[in-house]
Amino acid sequence: MALPGFYPAGTVQAWQLTGAGVIARLPDFPLGGATFTNSLPPQSITLFALPAGSVPGLRVTGLGAGSLSLRLDGSPGQRYVLQSSTNLAVWKPVQTNTLATNFLVLPSLPVTNASGTFFRATWLSF
Repeated sequence: MALPGFYPAGTVQAWQLTGAGVIARLPDFPLGGATFTNSLPPQSITLFALPAGSVPGLRVTGLGAGSLSLRLDGSPGQRYVLQSSTNLAVWKPVQTNTLATNFLVLPSLPVTNASGTFFRATWLSF
């Protein structure tokens, strides 16, 4: 199953109604990115509960001579790539981070042109 544009967090929970008429809780499994694969028995109905993560957000926490500090907000365990651009058309990766909590402070990012450099964070699938 492919889930383009979905920001997952945590593990997938699953319940299954079998042909015998029994609803069973299946073992949780980790979601590595926005896709997963699972084999399903015939004559069954399976419900997958996927926890949604957070779309990344950036906030400026400090501006110094030639440097910028940012706070990256997102979901614990998710990978995000910080990118920069001077024209909003071509984006270059600055660094990749896996969040241990729901935010990460990125201190002292070098900036040569503070008024003409843009930053964004995007979710990075595993």
